[in-house]
Amino acid sequence: EEIMTDFHRKVDQFPQRLRELREDRNMTQSELGELMGLTAMGICHWEKGDSQPGLKQLAQLSHIFDVSVDYLLGKELM
Repeated sequence: EEIMTDFHRKVDQFPQRLRELREDRNMTQSELGELMGLTAMGICHWEKGDSQPGLKQLAQLSHIFDVSVDYLLGKELM
């Protein structure tokens, strides 16, 4: 149970990290969505924590922002 709590706490950092990475690059949700093949609303849902990306999408984000998937998920510092 402690492991799952830790996992959820880290996943909860994803929306904030995504927004920070996107804003640091002066990128709109629409622009990121276009790169990902998604709508701005899809990116918005991720940033609000209403949904999470799949593995392929995490890999895409990692490539776009040049960070590790672990960083995106809150497992490591930049």
